[in-house]
Amino acid sequence: MKKLFISCPMRGRTNEQIKRDMDRMHKIAEIIFDEELKPIDTFFEDSEFKGEPILLLSESLKLMNDADYFIGIRTYDFYGCIIEREVFEFYKGSEKMYLLDDIDTFAPDIVEMLRKENETPKTLYANNEQFMN
Repeated sequence: MKKLFISCPMRGRTNEQIKRDMDRMHKIAEIIFDEELKPIDTFFEDSEFKGEPILLLSESLKLMNDADYFIGIRTYDFYGCIIEREVFEFYKGSEKMYLLDDIDTFAPDIVEMLRKENETPKTLYANNEQFMN
């Protein structure tokens, strides 16, 4: 069975929100890629690296090596997601990727969290040229 890498924003979110969205993204990917996929577990809930974002990201990137497909949210607010997306696209190709554009509908808690942090969610402007470079 082919493997799926799920890039899901985690900063400031509960375990339940993360697990819920990863499950949704898994189901969406199986529809988009039209095959059953085994998700690679990149949610290190009880990791020794908790609170160490670079170490967590490096562990995630190690697991990406085995991925056949990638699904993520087109976001410019979560640096780990940006790095995961860029690495997969560069080494494995964009034809094996799917990015969710409608973050307001898919994960409104992310948009609300960013608004509380007084940030304008850049995701809402993903089609804007300034965020595409």
